[in-house]
Amino acid sequence: MPRKTFFARHSFVAGLLAALLCTGCEHRELPAPEMTPVRVSSARTLMEGGGLRYSANIEALTQVSLAFKSAGYVDRIIQRKGADGRVRVLQVGDRVSQGEILAHVRESEYSEKVNSAKAQIDQAQANYDKAKLDFERAANLYKSDSYTKAQYDAARAALDSGAASVESAKAGWQQARTGLADCSLQSPLNGWVLSRDVEVGALVGNRSPAFVLADTHLVKAVFGVPDTKVGLVKLGAPQTITTSSSLDEFHGRITSVSPSADPKSRVFSVEVTIPNADNRLKAGMIATIRKVAAAPHWSYQLPITGTMNAADS
Repeated sequence: MPRKTFFARHSFVAGLLAALLCTGCEHRELPAPEMTPVRVSSARTLMEGGGLRYSANIEALTQVSLAFKSAGYVDRIIQRKGADGRVRVLQVGDRVSQGEILAHVRESEYSEKVNSAKAQIDQAQANYDKAKLDFERAANLYKSDSYTKAQYDAARAALDSGAASVESAKAGWQQARTGLADCSLQSPLNGWVLSRDVEVGALVGNRSPAFVLADTHLVKAVFGVPDTKVGLVKLGAPQTITTSSSLDEFHGRITSVSPSADPKSRVFSVEVTIPNADNRLKAGMIATIRKVAAAPHWSYQLPITGTMNAADS
């Protein structure tokens, strides 16, 4: 290639590169950023309401287990009319009234014991009456020196023994009457039957379990709180609970706070007593309690001065 042509070609390429470099170096004016006004305040503490949800068990205010005191064969259990209209014996979920006889043990042998004890009283009373007359006679004879001191003392001892026999016979009679009365198992409260463990014809012994009853006109929602929250729980404070079985809220008050934590779970037991006249809350239900914690949440706002560019936000 001729030298002149070579230099011309390279000069053209160099000129083109220089033009491109100059174009890239052109400076463009950018628009000024908009200024955004901001509010300036000093650092402060914000108290945010927080809370925890606790799961609670619904329990009856009063729950009692009934057992027989008199042994024997069960010859009667109170009856109720079922949902199908047929009469059947008392079942779980039935309502009972205070003083109502729920079950009965055959009482023939207990009636015999009462009659026998009454006969013993009559005999002891007769012996006492005779001993009393004998003592009065011995006392008169002793005063007239017709009786010796030993005869007088014997009459006195017979009188005392007769009185003791009367008291013993009366105690036996009362015990027999109690046994007869205990043939009837009565409800000590107005409530509901939670369980029944006896059938007609069954042979029961002393202390054999029969029924478990519950009074639910008031119920307790029992739950546990950790030691970090127990200080926030105050007796008498109003409390609201909810259940999955109802859309309604139930309102009660905190009536008990355990003074010590459970050794296994390490939580403190808390009870909320709730009116339950309509019996919508059942023993054994699971409830939810929201206990608002008054612990502060710390949040800081740094002091800012001037203005802030939108591009920096």
